[in-house]
Amino acid sequence: MSFISSFYERAWGPCAGSGAVKLRTPGIGKTSAIIAAIIFILSASAFCRNAAWLNETSLWSDISLLSPYKARPRYNLGNAYNDASAIDKAITEYKEAIRLAPSYKEAIYNLGTIYHGQGDLDSAIREYKKAIKIDPSFYLALNNLGYAYFEKGLFKEAINEYKKALEFSPKDPDARYNLAMAYAATGLKEKAREEFLLVLSIKPHDPDALRELARITGE
Repeated sequence: MSFISSFYERAWGPCAGSGAVKLRTPGIGKTSAIIAAIIFILSASAFCRNAAWLNETSLWSDISLLSPYKARPRYNLGNAYNDASAIDKAITEYKEAIRLAPSYKEAIYNLGTIYHGQGDLDSAIREYKKAIKIDPSFYLALNNLGYAYFEKGLFKEAINEYKKALEFSPKDPDARYNLAMAYAATGLKEKAREEFLLVLSIKPHDPDALRELARITGE
């Protein structure tokens, strides 16, 4: 079962960010490139602050102080705290980013993934739904919403969310594998088999899909 843990969007770059837990979505920007860009843009003033920018946490904390009314620095600071496993601080920064920009779907989604990782499924579901309301095509949130429903034993609801995720990302092996598992949990073995085969058409040597396909075929 695949749960996407975090979506990352870096300032000074395109929206990006990759799923049991899979970290990041494809295309996350490199920290070194971001720091270089910031230093280039801020030139002389940045030179004076280099000592404070020893890591991402101090960098984004410093930028947040310089730009207190901007959501992105708080979001990126939340990501930095999340990377450092400072979860309470990450939650605080994501909430502040959302307060500054209520439609910041990535911050809402990441907040949901933290709740999800803590086992607070109801709070995770609430945040995923908020993100999906803002962007109905947010397939990562749809996949994770399905995953949360699955963990609550709400298999039909999980199937519906996985199907929606696949409408927007039909070649996503994680959502398709999750759909297969949900079908298997409801006794729909033939549908599960079809989905596992589709996963293998995308990732031919996927060990989980191979194992589960062999299991339901042998039953």
